[in-house]
Amino acid sequence: MNEMNLPGANPSKGGRRAVSSGKKPLIVLLCLLLLVLAAAGGALGWLYFSDSIYPGVTVAGGQMEPVDLSGLSRRDTLAALEDAFAAATPGQSLDITVGEYTRTLDLSGVGTHYDASQTAESAYLYGRTGSLPARIRAVWQSMTQGVSITPAIAVDQQLLDSEIQKLASDLSSEMSQPAYTLEGDVLILDRGQTGVSIDTGDFLAFIRGRILSGDLSPAVYEPQVEDPDQLDLLLIRDEIEQPLQNPRLDLDSDPTGNTVLPAQRGISLDVEAAQKALEESDERYVELPLVITEPTMTTEEFESVLFRDVLGEGTTSFNASLVGRTTNVKLACDLIDGVILNPGDVFSYNDTVGPRTYERGFRDAIVYVGASAEDGVGGGICQVSSTIYYAALRADLEIVERKAHSRLVTYVPLGEDATVAWGAVDFRFKNDTDYPLRIDVSYGRSSMTVQLVGTKTENKTVQMETTVLSKTPFQTVHVENPDLAPGESRVKSSGYTGYVTETYRVVYIDGVETSRTFENKSVYTKYDKVVEDGPALPVVNPTTPTDPVTPADPTSPVDPAAPAEPAAPSDPGETTTPVDPAIPSEPSAPDEIFLPIPGETTPPVV
Repeated sequence: MNEMNLPGANPSKGGRRAVSSGKKPLIVLLCLLLLVLAAAGGALGWLYFSDSIYPGVTVAGGQMEPVDLSGLSRRDTLAALEDAFAAATPGQSLDITVGEYTRTLDLSGVGTHYDASQTAESAYLYGRTGSLPARIRAVWQSMTQGVSITPAIAVDQQLLDSEIQKLASDLSSEMSQPAYTLEGDVLILDRGQTGVSIDTGDFLAFIRGRILSGDLSPAVYEPQVEDPDQLDLLLIRDEIEQPLQNPRLDLDSDPTGNTVLPAQRGISLDVEAAQKALEESDERYVELPLVITEPTMTTEEFESVLFRDVLGEGTTSFNASLVGRTTNVKLACDLIDGVILNPGDVFSYNDTVGPRTYERGFRDAIVYVGASAEDGVGGGICQVSSTIYYAALRADLEIVERKAHSRLVTYVPLGEDATVAWGAVDFRFKNDTDYPLRIDVSYGRSSMTVQLVGTKTENKTVQMETTVLSKTPFQTVHVENPDLAPGESRVKSSGYTGYVTETYRVVYIDGVETSRTFENKSVYTKYDKVVEDGPALPVVNPTTPTDPVTPADPTSPVDPAAPAEPAAPSDPGETTTPVDPAIPSEPSAPDEIFLPIPGETTPPVV
């Protein structure tokens, strides 16, 4: 039977096997790879060995038209740039900001021009530096997107550095703290200045780099900054405010009163208004008005009326034969004479006279201890304080401290005496006038005078009116003293009538009464007169014979208890008459020492 021929079923003829058609794609792939490798190799070769500018590289800057350098050799690049730069110039200035300030650097005088050689070199080096991947990316970017090279700028380096240094100096500033000045009635506040410190070397490099690279866009440089403190308005107020001060004597440095402190106007600052003015202004300096109060008198006016008038005066007398008491009175007068008080000052008798001691020249004189009299150092000086009080009342001065004697004194009227005791009782008055006051004290053999000298501002006179509220007469008390001879008597202590008084100060201006004010209430204690009697005479027996009786001497005391009594002697310390009409004449008490009442803790008044 004949066999059927099926496609592909016939066996091959001959001895060689046919090649399979599945190997052809592989061959094609290999060929493509070889082509890619060859292209890459060629590209790499071109990348490494080409001497021309890569495609897409241009030069552009300032006002010049872009110059396409694609494929140009280095020589051609230089020639093209020289032609382009011949008709173009870089900018003539560079704006530089440092901190809060901006300045413009003028480049016209530093020989600024485009540098063709440096720019050509920059264009040629594009894509030829860095790693292979970086170079490939750079070339790829220029070929696909294009790259613009900024033209380099050349300058006179020395001139440029000089200009930059000047600019650095201009923009640098030292930090200054806030301050203020007074100009007339205006306070000028200075907020202070921020300190700007520029590193000159770093600043030179920064500006030079920007210029030489051709980048003339505004430059910002960050300096070191030091801010000042905030204005302290409260502190400024405390420093500039001063109280209104009329002229016055500088008694601290010159107690003689020959140095005048000039008038001083009052100055004050409204802190709230000042703060508001600062908030509403951006200026460094802010002017603020001050509140000014002018003094009521000039220094010249003050000096012209200084110690012009006698405001008050008093004179009292003393027994010059009492040497100890007289010495004490005159010593106290010397210590007080010439004392000056500025307006508002307070005179203290104890502070001025000081301790009454033998070492300071004081001597013993009669003083009272309770109801008895005895010697004590400093006795008699209450007459000086009382005389000053008498004058101070008539000068219409403010009395700060005054205490009446415990018993009547006769050298000043009732209600116008002032006792003192070191460490316990003081006499003080205040100079409440508008001018300084001087205490002038003088004395003669048996009298002393106090004048309060100041400046009258009106025609003023003062009268004192005293009313006796009650009067308690003293009694005579007899006590036996065995040391006396029978029938002998002597006065141990004088009697003193007790008084309670009220004193008023009456002020007249131009002869018209303007005020009547209560001044003081004084209580003077009643002290009985004490008479010492010797033992009684023996009783005679009428039945016993006796010698004839001799008639009694009518001048000898017959009965110590009889109403008739010897006249009370005047106190040896006080023999003078008061300066005003006196209350009925009675013995006057010397200065006294008050002993505390049993059970009381009040220190003794000396």
